[in-house]
Parts: sequence; structure tokens; C-alpha cells
Amino acid sequence: MGDGGRGEAAMAEDSPCESKKLVYISSSLIAKRNLQLSADKQTSGDIAEAVAKLSTVRLDRENIGVLGNFECVKNVYSLYLQQNQIKKIEHLELLHNLRFLMLAANRIEEVENLTSLKKLGFLDLSNNQIEQLEPGEFPECLIILNMTGNSCTKQKGYRERVIETLPALQQLDGSSVQRTKEPHGAGEEDQDTSDSESEEDTEEQYDTGTEKADSLPEVSASLGKVKEFFVEIHKAMVCRSQQRRKETETDHKSRMNELEEIRNQITERLYEPVRTKKDCGYQESDPNVGSGEGGTREMKIKEPQLKLLADTPGEQMQG
Repeated sequence: MGDGGRGEAAMAEDSPCESKKLVYISSSLIAKRNLQLSADKQTSGDIAEAVAKLSTVRLDRENIGVLGNFECVKNVYSLYLQQNQIKKIEHLELLHNLRFLMLAANRIEEVENLTSLKKLGFLDLSNNQIEQLEPGEFPECLIILNMTGNSCTKQKGYRERVIETLPALQQLDGSSVQRTKEPHGAGEEDQDTSDSESEEDTEEQYDTGTEKADSLPEVSASLGKVKEFFVEIHKAMVCRSQQRRKETETDHKSRMNELEEIRNQITERLYEPVRTKKDCGYQESDPNVGSGEGGTREMKIKEPQLKLLADTPGEQMQG
């Protein structure tokens, strides 16, 4: 097959979404999706400050092709990147506080570059293109993991390997994790072993078990860590909700002030005296204009216009 045939085949394999121009993550894109700044806070400095304070960033369905440029959101807790065109997990090491990562429905082929996320508790990699899985690439602090829709989940021993590698895991692919207790020792098979040897074996097993327990990450020390994870996620969601509400109220107030100013300007124009022919040098033929005192010609206000003025929240005008 010639070069042209290979090119056509490659294009056929690409999804319809990729035919569009791929998008790169930028501070302007983050601001566009996640901020509601009022009219008086549109400077680059104000936007950068607001972006840096974000705890939740939503960038789903943006046709993003490459991960990167996260320097402006180092303190983010939750990151939504589902339904994009991402092929590689990378450049997340700056997000030390990341607890929640959504990467579902992308084009990711390999689990990598995640072990530096020491606080990550939730990871969704469902509906990607992951065929081979190395559980050691996951951060050990994971509490909830979703890998459904990837062919790697069909491998023999997949679930057991993941659960064994992630000591803090509580839910895998939508199902609760059930852990079995480890056997207490292999010395039970030999019934003729002396008491002293049995005691030595027991002590050795205890020391080994203690060493394993001490090596586990802090998050698995107790179920309190699991509860703490969900509490932090809840706090972040509440904080984000309050912030969005405050931004919306500020923006609404600003727009209402602008509307009030426009209404006042319209009202002033409606009551402004119209110059006479002598003053202006032309004949006024508008039927809505009548003669007033002092040789001036004043605008006649129709009843619907009076009703509009009555509804105006500004100061009442003298007719």
C-alpha cells in the first residue's frame, strides 16, 4: 500500500472528534470554563489571581489533546478532563493537592506518571484504550478506582493484582473491595515441629507482618483516612459552590447598576425640552411634540411610556 493508502487508513481510524482542531490547556481556557468575573474584574491580573484560587477545574468536552500548563492551578483539588482526546498521562506532578481526577472517555493507552500524586483518592480511567496494566503505576493512596471499558480488566487475575497493590482501595470498578485475611503461617503443616521452633516461627511472622504494616502508606492506617478523603472532597465542593454564588451575585449587581444607569439616561432624554424653530432653525412636525411655557416645545409622553417610567427604579421625575 502506498503512502496515500496508509494516510487514508490512519484517517479512518481517527475518531470524528479528532478531525476538529485539538485544544491545548491554557489559563484563558481555564478562566473561560470556570470563572464568572464581573465587568470590573477583567484585567489579566484579576483573572490570574482568580484562576490560582480555584479548587475545582472543569475542562471536560473541550477536545483537549495534550495535558500540560497546570502551573496556574497548583492548588487544585478536583480536575475534570473526561471526554477529550488525551492519549498520554503527563505533567501532573505539580498538582500536589489533587484528590479527584477524572480522565474517562479519552484515548489513553497506558497508566503512567501518577505515583507522584500522594493525595489522590479518586481516579476514573474508564472507557480508554488501556490493554496492558501495571498496578504499580497507580498511587498507593487510591481509595476509588474505575477502569471499566478497558481491555486490561479482562486479564486473568486483574482484580486481585490491583487490590493487592493498592492497600487503601475501597472500591474497584464500581464494586466494594473485599479483602481476605492472610494465613497465619506455614509451620502448621509439620505437626512434629518442636515448641521452640514454633515460637520462633511465630515471632518471625509477627515481625514480618509488622514490617509490612509499617511500610503501608499513611492513608491506609485506618478507615479514618477514607472518611477524611470524602470530607475534604465535600468541603471543596461546598467552597466552590459558595464561590460561584458570590461571583454570580456580584455580576448580577453590576449588571443591574448598568441597567439602572441606562434607564436614567432614557428618562432624561424623554423629559428633555425640545428646542423651538427659532432656536433650532427648523420646523418640528412631530405630533408628539407640543408647545410649552416660555416658547419652548416639549415632548408629549404617551401613556405606555409613562408606565415604563413608573416601573423605573430610579427617582420619580416631575412631569
